[in-house]
Amino acid sequence: MNNFSIVGFFTRSLPFTISFTLSLTLLLGSCNSGDGSIEESENSDRLIVKNYDRAIQLLNEKCFACHSNKVPHDNLLAPPMIAVKKHYLKKYPTKEDFVKNFVSFVDHPSVEKALMKKAVEKKGLMPAQGTKIEDLEAIAEYLFEAEIEKPEWWGNRHAMHKKEPKTPEEIGLNYALSTKKALGKQLMKSIAKGGPSYAVEFCNVQALPITDSMSNHFNASIKRVSDRPRNPNNSANSIELEVIEKYKGLLASKEEIQPVVKEEEGGTRFYYPIKTNGMCLKCHGNAFSNINSKTLAKIDALYPEDKARGYGENQIRGIWSILFEEQK
Repeated sequence: MNNFSIVGFFTRSLPFTISFTLSLTLLLGSCNSGDGSIEESENSDRLIVKNYDRAIQLLNEKCFACHSNKVPHDNLLAPPMIAVKKHYLKKYPTKEDFVKNFVSFVDHPSVEKALMKKAVEKKGLMPAQGTKIEDLEAIAEYLFEAEIEKPEWWGNRHAMHKKEPKTPEEIGLNYALSTKKALGKQLMKSIAKGGPSYAVEFCNVQALPITDSMSNHFNASIKRVSDRPRNPNNSANSIELEVIEKYKGLLASKEEIQPVVKEEEGGTRFYYPIKTNGMCLKCHGNAFSNINSKTLAKIDALYPEDKARGYGENQIRGIWSILFEEQK
């Protein structure tokens, strides 16, 4: 939407003509919230969908991994949700047309149907997700009706100057998100080209080299590690295991998750969690119910010691572990 598929971190995508990479994250699972009831507004000819809790949950767990309103502009994997909504509203101002075309694109993405052509050129066309039509309709209805939060940089997006990270937290997060973006772009192209099984081959050959190239670019040591690695080279050490357990506890108690920064010999160590989303489950979920037989056979062939399956959505699958020297 690898030793552990980047979509996993990233999560954070949807039908928008934003068509691309991780757009896919959004589209998996039910979107009905509460009783999912729909009623006619007395003062409008539009349908009003009640109880949006489920849709909001899906946006947080799936869409915002790629279409985030919290990520700096230059680290985005895909346009923020507000941009997706803006383009659909401009082209399809009525709810009926908005929902119809939103669903049509996500169900069967194509360049012809894409509204954000430049984004498709840069990010690639998102692959079909196989999401139920009624789920896509519920998501589209929410996007049409609700206020979508804008990124901090939104008002200045046409005259943007890249803000250089200064604090250790900002520096580490920039390294993590930039590497995630590099991996995500290539991973999504692989999924679009040959499906999840082809993406497994990509990760097996290219994930570590791409990560290493980003380490060289930033003059830092960038790793993705896990307590349940697919590739043994991604095994967490004892300290990293403690950090993973800490993040699992924070997630379980619904506490705010922040980067962990520690000074150690050689520089500053940065940790940040990698969470699963619906797209991750195509390679890291349960056999057959999430992972199809072709993909499962490829994983078994390439990773005989695989431990990175059996996850559900919104779980900690590992962490970024990044070491860099103090910035002058």
